[in-house]
Amino acid sequence: MATYSSIKFDFAKAKQEAARLENAADELKKIANSSMDSALGTLSSGWKGESADLYMKKGAGVKEDLISTANDLYAVANSIRKTAQRIYNAEMEAKRLAEEIARKSK
Repeated sequence: MATYSSIKFDFAKAKQEAARLENAADELKKIANSSMDSALGTLSSGWKGESADLYMKKGAGVKEDLISTANDLYAVANSIRKTAQRIYNAEMEAKRLAEEIARKSK
């Protein structure tokens, strides 16, 4: 049977992993909104024509993909937190009930 400390440790570890995913999502959004915009802006100021337009459209698509992936990471992090909370609550209740049964059986 799990101990209170192992239950708390697993819960904290899940929350840390969710935070890591959110940090990765933040970085992706930063790249999409700053670095991509800057690079595409610089490129468009010096490159004109049909090929440039096509490349800019591809760049905009990549930016959208980065933002979409970041949003997916946020959703996964949120799901991890919710699931971890449910598991934590269930394990703590199971531990409490087990201890209560053990005390009554003595």
